[in-house]
Amino acid sequence: MPPRSEILSVPHPLIVALPGTEQLFEMTSDSSLSLRFASHSPSALLRRGVFGDYYHFRHRTVVKRSLSDHRGTQVRLERDPKVTWAEQQVSKKRKKRDIYQEPSDPKFRDQWYLYNPNHRDLNARSAWELGYTGKGVVVSILDDGIEKNHPDLMQNYDPDASYDVNDGDPDPQPRYTQLNDNRHGTRCAGEVAAVANNGICGVGVAYNAKIGGVRMLDGEVTDMVEAQSLSLNPQHIDVYSASWGPEDDGKTVDGPAKLAKEAFLRGVTEVCV
Repeated sequence: MPPRSEILSVPHPLIVALPGTEQLFEMTSDSSLSLRFASHSPSALLRRGVFGDYYHFRHRTVVKRSLSDHRGTQVRLERDPKVTWAEQQVSKKRKKRDIYQEPSDPKFRDQWYLYNPNHRDLNARSAWELGYTGKGVVVSILDDGIEKNHPDLMQNYDPDASYDVNDGDPDPQPRYTQLNDNRHGTRCAGEVAAVANNGICGVGVAYNAKIGGVRMLDGEVTDMVEAQSLSLNPQHIDVYSASWGPEDDGKTVDGPAKLAKEAFLRGVTEVCV
């Protein structure tokens, strides 16, 4: 019986699977797909092979992708007894992961201290490009509390890095006043770990970090309060942020007392398990 031959016009790449070892695929000079079933090894066309009995064919003269699915060609291939599977290839959208993209948050361009063309900044963009975004790091803000349900913080909020030392409970939510004077901790938390690319405000310098807060400045601050705040969950928290201190009047000299010093010492000498 003479070799069977069928010419199919294929204006878009196809993947065709045929069983066995006696099929030879080749492109014809008139820019169509020729299926020639003859006693030849497919090894001569390995450059078109995908793997096993799967072969990929591309129309030589078609540069732009076809906008139609060419159902007729698909049906003819599927009906051929020598073809077990055929599928027209389509372009898929794939996004590279862990590749830096500038944050899309509306206020990011106003955060000149993170990045600006004059490079008078924190060089945050270069760190982000290297993959340093705070991922895997836990930060706790020791301050007047943080709004754990703030839309730019709640995705990164970590309850295990939070506590209310002033009232002795796990909720670090600040106490609201008419003067709105307990907002400092939330602002600090946003500077550290405001979520990126969520369409809200700006971004934190470590926007993938986990963030918690200790409410300890909204009340009487004692050596015990400082020590308890500095020693919260040390096996979990990586960074304690404390943007406060004694009066900055040029004449006040003060520092940590006995318990706070002990908290610092334990933090740098004891091995976390």
